[in-house]
Amino acid sequence: RFEVRIVWPLCLQARARSMEGVVAKVFEILTIARPHFEWLPVADKCFAAALSGTTEERSSVAAALMTVAAGAAHALQGVAAPSTCGQMNVQPWFMTCAGLWMLGSGCAFLWNEVVGFPFIAASMG
Repeated sequence: RFEVRIVWPLCLQARARSMEGVVAKVFEILTIARPHFEWLPVADKCFAAALSGTTEERSSVAAALMTVAAGAAHALQGVAAPSTCGQMNVQPWFMTCAGLWMLGSGCAFLWNEVVGFPFIAASMG
């Protein structure tokens, strides 16, 4: 018991140090990649939120990007693997349509939060 109390905080400290290294590497990669995407305003907004934004900005951009990724996955599933839609008792055209809706609503939210929020809410509703 005594050893667990001593070793456990040391493990947590080591994990925190390793996560700091991972986060630092991600920030380094984002800093290097940012100039290559300045022509795309939405990407520049995402980079700005990731590199120097507040927690609220980062979480809203992350939620929108996850919606975009999920929408792309749904749309591709409906187009590229329609047999998997049958396992869920959903028509492939419906899966594609839902994926495109999610993709568009995530992009609208990244473009303008006020305009895109109702679309994100409808996607998740």
